[in-house]
Amino acid sequence: MRDAGIYLLSDEHKRKKKRGVTKALDRTMAVQNLRDQGLYVLKIKENPEVEPWYKREIYIGAKVTARDFAVFSRQFATLIRADVTILESVRIMADHGGAGGV
Repeated sequence: MRDAGIYLLSDEHKRKKKRGVTKALDRTMAVQNLRDQGLYVLKIKENPEVEPWYKREIYIGAKVTARDFAVFSRQFATLIRADVTILESVRIMADHGGAGGV
């Protein structure tokens, strides 16, 4: 889920106005979630600072050097040429780590 937007709302009895940020997949779901909490949405807008999930960078760990990637590629290609299945090749590479801790 991402920040759906900034909202201005009040409770059902319109006693008190509140502002805040809610997380939802889209604007419609954000409004529905707030209504389910017994809140009356006066205004809602999407947070422009938040990128969609498919545009975000994914960081899994340390950066892989070109040398390490080359070593991994050569070792992987050797296993494939030796008629080792892709799945088994991946398991072997994961278990042994390859040269240089790849």
